[in-house]
Amino acid sequence: MTTATSMGTGRKLLACISIVASFVFWQDAAAQSAASHPAEVLINHTKSTLQEKLFVHTDKEFYVAGELLWFKVYYADAFLHQPLSLSKVAYVELMDSSGNAALQAKVSLDELNGNGSFFLPVDLPSGSYTLRAYTSWMKNFLVEYFFYKKIEIVNTRSGESTLNTQSDEAEPHINFFPEGGNFIAGRQNRLGYKITDGFGKGLNARCALLGEQGDTILRFRPLQFGMGQILMTPDAGKAYTVVIILEDGRKFIEQLPAPLASGISMTVDRNEQQQIEVSVQSSVETGLYLVAHTRGLVKLAQAMNTKDLKAGFIINPALLGDGISHITIFNAEKKPVCERLYFRYPENEANLQIKPSKISAGIRDIVSVDLELREASVVASGANLSMSVYRVDSLQAQREEDIFTYLWLSSDLTGYIESPAYYFDPANTNRAGAMDNLMLTQGWRRFQWQDVLAGSGGKVLFAPEITGHIINGTVIDSRTNRPAAGINGYIAAPGPYTVFRQSVSGNDGSIKFDVKGCYGGNELIAQTYIDRDSIYRIDIKSPFSAEKYFPDQSPLIVKQQYLTELLGQSISAHVQNVFVAPAQQHMIRSGFDSSTFYTNTDERYLLDNYTRFTTMEEVLREYVRSVSVRKRAGGFALHVYDAGKDEIFENVPLVLLDGVPVFNTNKLLEVDPLKIESIDVVSRKYFFGGASYQGLVNMKTYRGDLGGYELDPNAIVIDYEGLQLQRAFYTPSYEVDSIRNSHLPDYRNVISWKPDISIKENGRASTSFFTSDIKGRFAIVVQGLTHNGKPARATTYIDVR
Repeated sequence: MTTATSMGTGRKLLACISIVASFVFWQDAAAQSAASHPAEVLINHTKSTLQEKLFVHTDKEFYVAGELLWFKVYYADAFLHQPLSLSKVAYVELMDSSGNAALQAKVSLDELNGNGSFFLPVDLPSGSYTLRAYTSWMKNFLVEYFFYKKIEIVNTRSGESTLNTQSDEAEPHINFFPEGGNFIAGRQNRLGYKITDGFGKGLNARCALLGEQGDTILRFRPLQFGMGQILMTPDAGKAYTVVIILEDGRKFIEQLPAPLASGISMTVDRNEQQQIEVSVQSSVETGLYLVAHTRGLVKLAQAMNTKDLKAGFIINPALLGDGISHITIFNAEKKPVCERLYFRYPENEANLQIKPSKISAGIRDIVSVDLELREASVVASGANLSMSVYRVDSLQAQREEDIFTYLWLSSDLTGYIESPAYYFDPANTNRAGAMDNLMLTQGWRRFQWQDVLAGSGGKVLFAPEITGHIINGTVIDSRTNRPAAGINGYIAAPGPYTVFRQSVSGNDGSIKFDVKGCYGGNELIAQTYIDRDSIYRIDIKSPFSAEKYFPDQSPLIVKQQYLTELLGQSISAHVQNVFVAPAQQHMIRSGFDSSTFYTNTDERYLLDNYTRFTTMEEVLREYVRSVSVRKRAGGFALHVYDAGKDEIFENVPLVLLDGVPVFNTNKLLEVDPLKIESIDVVSRKYFFGGASYQGLVNMKTYRGDLGGYELDPNAIVIDYEGLQLQRAFYTPSYEVDSIRNSHLPDYRNVISWKPDISIKENGRASTSFFTSDIKGRFAIVVQGLTHNGKPARATTYIDVR
């Protein structure tokens, strides 16, 4: 028996280094020998191919149009769940049932995590929406491993019918899952099964397995969520039928898959010593290899020959990692032939306790909250948490997913997982059996063994955004409408903040602009060197994924008896929008971070300090001593004085107007001098974006609107949303008597949202919030991730009377 060395907390740093190497060398990994041991190949693959996970904590899960949806993004590596600092942008979308994005945001991950909000427009249709989140790097992998969460929204003012007592009729069906993947005739097989409706929800039923003559071989029922397992020995050449009778009396019949005549099969059981027994049967005597890994980290590798066409492996569960492990059987040619998932419940969980100062509070009352976090009975080393306090009612159902269930379970499975919290609740005595059924009926496909063994991880199409948001585009030759290589491109945002980026198109015409620090809505201008490359244009690509995938497709159902609560929530949203709209629109951060462009100028001319001439030519000639205006046959040209060599630069400088490159000096000099506020000059060689410029001249208008300068027709002007501005959560401060006694209504049903609570080395943190005018039961939900990569979550309740 051999085991792979476990990676420690230094894996976080290694992962950040590895991703750069993987971006360069991933596609060259085909040089690996396919004959290498599968465990060795997987170890190398894991080291060179970083994968990421995102989890999004929302303030609640049911909304009405006109409310704010608050969210916090947690970012970790997919192997050990260590917090990462690699990708700097998360893409968050609210998708409707047709796969169209209703709302989108680019969220900064500068502080290892990110937070933001969506205002749900008052005309947003009712429906079941999907919140999804991912990074640019995650787009290189399967879309199934983006983060997904169901969000229900009702619009009570749209005039549409929003109340339904039941979902549309959906055809039920049953799927069968042979253990290990192969259903072999003449030997005992374990078959997992899952009975679901058309939306993936599990159904309870009475089932019977029938032979060819209609004889009943076996009767069975699912254990939980429509899932269960049976043992049977099929005969070769015979057909088997399963009859399913649902609880509502509906009946349907399905054929069992035809068994294979020969092959390799496996079963996984626990013996009396609670060890894992892996039994393998083969139609021919052969060498076998077993590899067990947890999220790509190899835990065990064994080899054995099939004696009497059978083989057995014994695995100590302690060798496997927490969460989902893969037990894979390879044949003598080292090709995967059987696979089984196994779940080990996490040990040494992070224990989070919420201690409110009162469990019963009045309206407009203050409630203090103490948080205590421990890991393995010792004080936690630190954590980042988020807290939501919201009213619990019939509309706001109990959360089915939290950061703990997501990181340990849902994030490593594809498809819809019904009620993940059920599998972790100690009160559910059959949770271990239900978890085993889930492992038997689910697939885990973060990578394909065939790709790993062949040394091919796929083509890297999306670079990691390791410094900030990257705007991607393609340089197009307008004559042929085909991509053009080696063309200089520029992107800029006119305004008071000088934002300018330069890049060169690659062999495929692709061009990238790193726009770190670009926040909020902006008008972007993309262009090539117009005087020299006037036949080219730049087409900007959307950074959002075009892939569509919806793990939970169940429709929105709001029952008639909840109408009063629904209208009350809608009125609350309307009142808040009317009375506190300005406070809810307060943004914490705005504008651009211009520190990445030139920070020091050699000369700055504030034209208000001078008597204005009537033309820009005269202003430059008379006042700007470091800029020479020369007139050539083709018109005017500007040259900058080289202060270092005490001479005029031979070539023209980089000339900007409100940060936008200007290549037509004649047009620039036609701008009204009364619209120019200042002129910056850099009197030396300036290096930026891989290019060298003989000086720099940047003219800034008062309004940041180019002062009437007419852009070239090939320049592309687009409205572009940068990183989302952070909205400040509004809450009145009722410590002041005048505010507490105010007649201004406070109808907040989310009375606190704190996305950045930091647990220090002592394992403690404190915060507080004020209740509103709404009475009822409120949930205090806290979630987060420790610095050691352990998910933490806790919920408690208070009553407002």
